[in-house]
Amino acid sequence: MSNKFLSGKSVETVYFTLIELLIVIAIIAILAAMLLPALNRARERATTTSCLGNMKQLGQYALMYSQEYQDYIPLASKNPGEASYWGHSWIPLLWRYMAPADKSTADTIITNLDRQKNVFVCPAFKRLTTDFHSGYSMNWSINMKKGYYSSPSETNQLRHKTGFTKYPSRTFLIIDDYGDTPFSQRGKIVKLLTIQAANAARYGTDAANAAGALPRHGGQSLNIAWLDGHASLTPAHKMYLGGYSGMFWTGYFVASVDR
Repeated sequence: MSNKFLSGKSVETVYFTLIELLIVIAIIAILAAMLLPALNRARERATTTSCLGNMKQLGQYALMYSQEYQDYIPLASKNPGEASYWGHSWIPLLWRYMAPADKSTADTIITNLDRQKNVFVCPAFKRLTTDFHSGYSMNWSINMKKGYYSSPSETNQLRHKTGFTKYPSRTFLIIDDYGDTPFSQRGKIVKLLTIQAANAARYGTDAANAAGALPRHGGQSLNIAWLDGHASLTPAHKMYLGGYSGMFWTGYFVASVDR
C-alpha cells in the first residue's frame, strides 16, 4: 500500500496479490452458483403462472363457444373447414373469440401460431419441427361415443353438451401437451413429466421409456383447463394417464380408475 498526493489530498492505492484476486473470483463464482438455481426456479414459476393464465383464458373461450352453439363442447378435431391436419382443429374455433376481427383462414392461423405471443402457445413450448404448433391440446374423449377409446374419427364422435357429465370440475378440456397433435394423447402428455410423475399418474410399466423427453413446469405437474371453466396447476397424481377411460378423460365415472 502506498500514498500519493493529488491536489493536496492523500489518495490510497490498493494493490491485490494474485491469490487475493483468485479468492475474490472464487467467492463470486460460489455466489453465482448459489443464485442461479434460484433464478431459474423463479423463471420457471413465472412461465408456469403465465401458462396457467393462458389455460384460464382458453377455458373461457371454450365456454363462450358453448354458449353460442347451444351448449355444445368444441370438437378437438374433425371440425368443418380447411382439410389440413391442424386446420380443422379446435384452435381456429377459439381463436375467433380472442381476435374476432381476424379474417385469416384456419391454416394461416395455425401456420403463424407460435410466431407471436398469444394464449394458444405455452411459454415453455419447444417447437421441434414444422409440425409442432401449440404445446396445448384438447381432450377428444369428451366428444366420443361412450366406451370408444381411440383417435377421433367421424364414426366414433358424438357431440356432447357441457352438462353431459356430473364431474365437469374433474374432466379436463385442454392440457399441456407435446405439441404435434391438436388432440390429447396420453403418450404425448407423459413426455412432459418425469418418470416419477408418470408413475404417479399411473401411466403404466413403460413410463421409464416414455416420460421425461421434454419436462415442463418442473415435470411433476401440468396446467389444465377443466370442463367447468376453471384452470389449475395439477399434480401428476390427480391425472389418469393409464388409458382413455374414467372421468378424467370421458366424464364418466369408472370405479377401476377413478378415486
